Amino acid sequence: MKQADNPRRSRKSTRRSQSTRGGRSYLQRAEIYKESRDYFKAIEDYSRALKIAPDMSGARYDFAQTLRRVKMYGPAIEEYEKAIELEPVKAEAYNNLGITYTEMGDLDRAIGYFRKVIELDETYIKAYNNLGVALAQKGSWNRRWTFSGKRFGWLPGTPSPTRISPWCTSS
Repeated sequence: MKQADNPRRSRKSTRRSQSTRGGRSYLQRAEIYKESRDYFKAIEDYSRALKIAPDMSGARYDFAQTLRRVKMYGPAIEEYEKAIELEPVKAEAYNNLGITYTEMGDLDRAIGYFRKVIELDETYIKAYNNLGVALAQKGSWNRRWTFSGKRFGWLPGTPSPTRISPWCTSS
């Protein structure tokens, strides 16, 4: 029996596509709420979208971003980790996990995540900035430090980083 001739299978795939569409509707609305900075309504719709279609890694990532924005760090970490499970090479998710741990004051974990980002993508400049900031906050900053066999450092006469630059905080 061909797949198209099997009525049971076609009903199942129709249900799946309908649920994905429903998930995308909530996702679109969540993005609108997020853009208008109505974060709690965005969180509700991200939750609804992910109940319908739990394998949307981008939605999980955006949901985590929104949770972090309102300082709901525990759930944000869970969503970043789920996004990474679905898409293990997503450097932005690791970077934002590091930022979340920095905001929580867990600098050792943050440093580990920033290093992971650099292992995944050594051109990801934000991770170098965020790693330097976390090292500075921890008191481990050295004007010249080595990572993955490469030497990095600030230009002479420039101050050590003291905060996460607004343009380097999220991916």
